[in-house]
Amino acid sequence: MSLTFSIGVAPGYVEPVPQNDIDAGMDALDAAAYFTAQGHPGGIADLAELMGINAGTLQHKLNINNATHHLSLREAFRMQVVTGNPSVLNVMASRMGFECWRAVPDQAEGDPVEAFMHYQMAAAEVTRAAADVQRPEGRASLNAVRRLERHVQELNVAAQYLARAARQRLGTGGLDAA
Repeated sequence: MSLTFSIGVAPGYVEPVPQNDIDAGMDALDAAAYFTAQGHPGGIADLAELMGINAGTLQHKLNINNATHHLSLREAFRMQVVTGNPSVLNVMASRMGFECWRAVPDQAEGDPVEAFMHYQMAAAEVTRAAADVQRPEGRASLNAVRRLERHVQELNVAAQYLARAARQRLGTGGLDAA
């Protein structure tokens, strides 16, 4: 006589092809992490391998219903670096009243006059983009508004480079200047 029995996969165990769980009312920060992982071309398993962690562990950490596994700050950072998707960073910044954008390289190479010229060029682009938003029919296009936002961000970066170039003129980076 022989005895056979089968064991099903119990809830909470890792699936052969890792998938995340998502709720309809998911928090924006949790959703950013979830969609960053889901959007990775190689899937969760490939992302986990690139991050150096177990696929099942990553799956559990992205599951908001799991009370024992949580994505650490370092893991969230690594996930964004590996995927090239800064969504978690953007949600965190937004919640604190900040905005993030990709920095453009400093083209002034520390020269304040050159930095000021780049700042003025960026300001001119903002002026042009703002003029494009003011259409005769009174309604701006989404593309015109996006273009204005992009140029405003570039102007902010140019202003930061101008301030940095001026600070470098203090000789010691301004650390001992009052």
